[in-house]
Amino acid sequence: MPYRADFRRIRHPRLELKTGSLVLVLPDGYKDPETLIKRHERWVNGKREMIKELLKKSKIKRLGKALAEDEMKLLMQNLVEKNSKEMGFKDFSLRFQKMSSKWASRGRSGIFTFNTMMAMLPKHLIKYVVFHECLHFFERKHNSFFWKLVSKKYGNYAELEKELALYWFMSHRKRSNIQPHNEKGVY
Repeated sequence: MPYRADFRRIRHPRLELKTGSLVLVLPDGYKDPETLIKRHERWVNGKREMIKELLKKSKIKRLGKALAEDEMKLLMQNLVEKNSKEMGFKDFSLRFQKMSSKWASRGRSGIFTFNTMMAMLPKHLIKYVVFHECLHFFERKHNSFFWKLVSKKYGNYAELEKELALYWFMSHRKRSNIQPHNEKGVY
C-alpha cells in the first residue's frame, strides 16, 4: 500500500487520507509504519471506497453560485456572533484565507480561520461548519464528547460531514490531481 510518511514533533501517530493518498503523520524516530498501516488497513480501505464514491458523485453534481466575498464574511460574522451568544464565549476574531486541507479552524487564541472556498457551500453547510468550529471553544479534539455536543443541534452530522466531503472534492477536483485508487495502488 503506497504512502507518504511525514515525521513531526508529535506523541501519537495518525493516518490521513484526505485526497486519496495515504499520509502517515509519525512522531520523530517512529520505527514501524508498516505495522501501523496493517493495524488500520480496514479503515484505510473503507475511506478509499468512500473517496471513490465521492469522486463519482462529484463528476455528476455541480457547484452552486458562490457567495460574494463581502456577503460570505458578513454571514460568517453573524453566525459566529449568534453562536457565541448561545454558547457563552466572547473573545474571537475572524480571518479568511484559501486553505488546502480544511474548511475552517479555530486557534487557541480564539481566531476563527475560514476557507474562502466556503463561499461555494450551501448555507446549511456554512452554518454547520461555523457551529462545529464554535464548539471547539469547549472541546478542541474530535472525540466522543465533541460529537455528542455536535449531535445536540445536528443529529444528522454524519450526513453533513459526507456532504462537506463531496463539496470538497467538487471544489478541488479541477485544481488538483485527486484520483480514485486503482488496482496498482497508484493515485
